[in-house]
Amino acid sequence: MPMVDLIPEAFCSILISMFERWTLELVCWLVHRIVKVFIAYMGFLPEGEYSPSLHHFEILKNITSPRFASKALIRSYQRSFNGFAAYLSQEEKRMLAGYEGIVSVFPCQKLHLQTTRSWDFMGFPITIERSPVGESNTIIGVIDSGIWPESESFSDEGLRPIPEKWKG
Repeated sequence: MPMVDLIPEAFCSILISMFERWTLELVCWLVHRIVKVFIAYMGFLPEGEYSPSLHHFEILKNITSPRFASKALIRSYQRSFNGFAAYLSQEEKRMLAGYEGIVSVFPCQKLHLQTTRSWDFMGFPITIERSPVGESNTIIGVIDSGIWPESESFSDEGLRPIPEKWKG
């Protein structure tokens, strides 16, 4: 049974009184479709005059309903690489993956901290004075030169022995 048939008209009536018209349209559009946030990676930014946001919007107009393309576009990435984040159904994701100029499409996911010692390794004190002004518009780059087991970052000096129950 399609999701559209599950939404009673009374529910939409209540929403109309609660939200502005465009918000209601977006809510109904999202409810009628099972959507997730996907990131479309398009590689390097082209040389010369190029408007990433306009290009991303035009792609979404061809993939989604032209009426909701602007609401589907969450973010245009236009500094370090070319790409965008958007609300898409699985079918739209599949169509986008085959679209010319799209390198890959993957779900947006929350990543979790994978290290316990980076703060110490980088020489930061446990407490440090924060500066929101100085910390904004800052890009932190990581250069991965491969694994070197003798590197100081792999040192286990000062740590307790590995628990016997650990395998691997």
